[in-house]
Amino acid sequence: MNATPLLKYPGGKRKKAAAIAASFDDKTPFCDLFVGSGAVSLAARARNPERWHVGGEASSFTHAWWEGWLMGKDPCRPPTLERDDAVYYALRERFNEGAALTLGELYYLNKVGFNGLVRFNGMGGYNVSVGKAASPTIPAPDLEQVRAHKSLGAALLLANTWEGALRNAGPTASIYADAPFLGGFAAYTAQGWSAMDLDALCAAMARRDNPALLSEHTGGEAQVIIERHGGDLVHTWPRSGSISAKADERQPVSEGIWAFNGATWRGA
Repeated sequence: MNATPLLKYPGGKRKKAAAIAASFDDKTPFCDLFVGSGAVSLAARARNPERWHVGGEASSFTHAWWEGWLMGKDPCRPPTLERDDAVYYALRERFNEGAALTLGELYYLNKVGFNGLVRFNGMGGYNVSVGKAASPTIPAPDLEQVRAHKSLGAALLLANTWEGALRNAGPTASIYADAPFLGGFAAYTAQGWSAMDLDALCAAMARRDNPALLSEHTGGEAQVIIERHGGDLVHTWPRSGSISAKADERQPVSEGIWAFNGATWRGA
């Protein structure tokens, strides 16, 4: 079964998902505190289809996406496979008005929108513009990926926040947190992500007895906070992009994975 995500998602862990999932006990429940595109949860589900999953997500777009799979909505059939600016902006307006879009409509917004961004303005409105791709068509959803998403949705206990996900996870769950980059793209969102948020997350993970992994960019205040709470840097890699809400301040960045409570990194 193809367990890769259907959504484009900048900052997602598609390339690292298999290694992250392999670093946990396959017999325990799996808690993905920031589900995003679902790359890691899908990889964990593929390793053990019988385990149940807990997810927490702050973005209204990706929450609607996973809620759709949880509720067993349509089979992700987009309104058209043609790039159509009018269709895109009409769907975006409906989403911002609170309409319950189908999975296919959310998929269309993600594929036609600029670079798969999930971005909100200061008022909380989804404000991603149409992408610059010259292709007049978008890919049809892969049926094997659809089946994998349905399987995960059937086993997913979804929360609105990472705090809610931790409460739902129970004492034996394995924890993974792909935290928003501190001081980076989170500035695009209405809620934001601050040093206090990261500090609270690390403190909550450190208080648990079970293994946990956390992803963040290396260096600076973020690394200081994580390691103050006992996080052990076990893996790093260079990112192809950069972070900062301001274009003239963007710099290359590397990303790291920190282990808490005796977690073991089993990736390359």
